[in-house]
Amino acid sequence: MKTPPTANSASFKCRFPGLLAAGLCFAFCAQAQFVGIGTNTPTAPLSFQSVLGKKIVLHGDGNAAHTGIGVQSGFLQFYLGEQSAKMHFNQWGLFGVPSMTVTGSGQLGINMANPEDKLHIGGNLRLRWGSSLADAPGIWMANGTPATDPYFVGLVSNSDIGIYHAGPNPGYKMYWNITYGSMGINGDVGAKGFQLTSGGAGAATAWKMPQYYTDFTNLSREVFENTGYAIIANNVWQQLPGLRITQTYSKPTKVAVHFNVFARAPVCCAHVEFMVVVDLNGGGQKQFRYYIENGTVNTFHGTMMLDIPPGNHTVSIAVLKLNGADLELPAIQGVPSSLILQAMPGY
Repeated sequence: MKTPPTANSASFKCRFPGLLAAGLCFAFCAQAQFVGIGTNTPTAPLSFQSVLGKKIVLHGDGNAAHTGIGVQSGFLQFYLGEQSAKMHFNQWGLFGVPSMTVTGSGQLGINMANPEDKLHIGGNLRLRWGSSLADAPGIWMANGTPATDPYFVGLVSNSDIGIYHAGPNPGYKMYWNITYGSMGINGDVGAKGFQLTSGGAGAATAWKMPQYYTDFTNLSREVFENTGYAIIANNVWQQLPGLRITQTYSKPTKVAVHFNVFARAPVCCAHVEFMVVVDLNGGGQKQFRYYIENGTVNTFHGTMMLDIPPGNHTVSIAVLKLNGADLELPAIQGVPSSLILQAMPGY
């Protein structure tokens, strides 16, 4: 005769088949204190039938919007009754600001009862260094849904914070040494005295030796012109064709521009107001405003600096009459208008 199981046997169960009529099916073992719901082989203090779906409905009827717990393929699921609902995590007895909040719309708050973004932290975030770049404390970012996260902002080492680009040409594009305050660009920290120089749109920024300039030794050219012009109309430019210098520069160059414009206003009328313009390659650079009393002659002077890149460039002088009578730029021998350039090439 087969010996029945004892109360200490792992297979000992107490069943209540009569509850089946009430629509319930559960089994429990008094000795092991295992309870099964939907299964007669419980393996834990509370076991459910091994099928996917809702397991516990905490609020609601379980058919419409409800709050509860379920199991889906590969994950445990917590249901919230509506998108605006929240799940709070609190220490028992403390019902102020929750330690953590999860909303039905997917917002996570740490010490925030009403998170306003995907992650909203009420306090400090502490990140620590791992064993490799993959474990480096920081944030990986991507715009859209590329195959990889292309940007990383975080620690390069215990003393450097940087911005990493995963490709093409992967590497730290910029980083700062938090001990000395030095900056690296594309792996280059430059040398003492170097300046950070932009390469323009689509080109790399780099450390470069600053541009220095010599004295006025390389170029000192003067052009004189007995113009013999009378400017009658207002707001009309008059280039002074003789006051024009074209020069080829092999290096970035600072050029000091000096001009003298000899002018006369007729006796008959009120003063004449005009501007002298220093022009680089037809683009205009600086305007000098003057006026001359009627019946007088005078020489008008001006000086300015131009930054000229390498290449072939033309500096010229133009005059624009603003108002008043005719402005005469007379051709008087020995009192010419002039243009003087003094260049300081870089090295």
